Amino acid sequence: YLLYNDRRRFEAGGVMVVGPSSVFMSYIERVLPSLGETSVSLRSLGEVVDGVRARHHAPPVAAAAMGSSRMLPVLRRLATSPQRGEPTRFRYFYKDDVLVLDAKILSGVRRRLLSGQPRNRAYAKVPEALVRELWRQVAGERALEKGEEGFADTIGGDDSFVDFVEAWWPVVEAVDLWRTLPDRIAELANGAFTGEELAALRASWRDGAMTIEDVPLIDELRYLVGEVPETDDEGEGGPKQLMSFERREHEERDERMRSTRSIEDDGYAHVLVDEAQDLSPMQWRMLGRRGRGASWTIVGDHAQSSWPFPEEAQTARDEALANKPEHRFRLSTNYRNSAEVYDLAAKVVAYAVPDADLADAVRRTGFEPEHQVVPGAELEPTLVETVGRMLTDVEGSVAVVAARADLEWLAVPLGPLLAEHEGRLRLLDGLDTKGLEFDGVVVVEPDAIVAESSAGWRTLYVVLTRATQRLSTVATSDTWRSRLS
Repeated sequence: YLLYNDRRRFEAGGVMVVGPSSVFMSYIERVLPSLGETSVSLRSLGEVVDGVRARHHAPPVAAAAMGSSRMLPVLRRLATSPQRGEPTRFRYFYKDDVLVLDAKILSGVRRRLLSGQPRNRAYAKVPEALVRELWRQVAGERALEKGEEGFADTIGGDDSFVDFVEAWWPVVEAVDLWRTLPDRIAELANGAFTGEELAALRASWRDGAMTIEDVPLIDELRYLVGEVPETDDEGEGGPKQLMSFERREHEERDERMRSTRSIEDDGYAHVLVDEAQDLSPMQWRMLGRRGRGASWTIVGDHAQSSWPFPEEAQTARDEALANKPEHRFRLSTNYRNSAEVYDLAAKVVAYAVPDADLADAVRRTGFEPEHQVVPGAELEPTLVETVGRMLTDVEGSVAVVAARADLEWLAVPLGPLLAEHEGRLRLLDGLDTKGLEFDGVVVVEPDAIVAESSAGWRTLYVVLTRATQRLSTVATSDTWRSRLS
């Protein structure tokens, strides 16, 4: 509709459609007819930054810390502070003088270079700034005879100076900076995170795997360090002798994993966000940068929110929209779920969100949700039997949903069924079901889903409402249902 209504604007500026996960976006690509439009970009939250891709969520405590606005000053300190391993002293003999750049002088140079510009934008000015500081120390008559220009020519061609500049002010990539966080988070946090949060963050980063919650941090760092300005030989900057150093640095950067799109090209003409209730403050900042001049469509349901601090997210959302006029629409009818399924789901969400604005389910199937509580030894065979029966009872898709920690072991007993019904049967955790729907859903250990995070009850509500026809639960405990009653 947007492309038809105002093709010139939206085709030129592009439309970005954002969903919660790659599972959801794959579903959308299958369900929607081919748009045939190169100006429409479908992105999951882990794929918003070009060249960077993440498919899995961080554990709940780490995810909440990464998404919090408390992470912003941490990233700002990381982008402007000296990197570990950078030299803190340079000594140079020139004619009759011994010239020294010590930690205090270098700190002042750093402060002046970063005044009003990101680190990488200051890259071309570094040699000149350092040469200027060294020239101020020149006092000998023989040295002064050649003048500052002669001094710059001499030192600019000296390998020791070139090596120092390379080591002291290298061009930094956002991904490379992000990889230093595990070792520096406590130092940079400055008390912003609890001991439990710091431990969870380090554990999430331990293996170097990037999560969906890490992508906004990398995007933030892209903007904090900036891009290296393009300069020609006649442009301003350091001594021309340093061009070989600049070329080597560019060649090394091309071999590292990094975002592949310029920050100048991030914007779109329209941004459509689904499952917006789950966005963290850092994710809102990431999307806000892409929609500064855009119109927006934002779809969400407060009752389904997996983000534990809605007020903080609302503040970030308001900043991302930058006082754009808003028009609100309420969807009041539930066509997805049968009334039998939704009656149960409504009780679950009311337990967590008493004032939830719930839609009305308008159709009935005659099939109530089924619940089986069995001893631990009987869980696997009961689950396999229940899933097999569900595949027979419904013609379409079936999902088995469990807590994230249970997915690995569940894949073993369910392996034969998953292989036999590939494409029709899915094994997912609660968050990966966001935005999806299945004819039949089998929920494993609902109490484990509730206990998985502070938003566990809301996540269970999401899981239950994925079922369009049939719903079954298989568990070793039934605490969640006893609380509802």
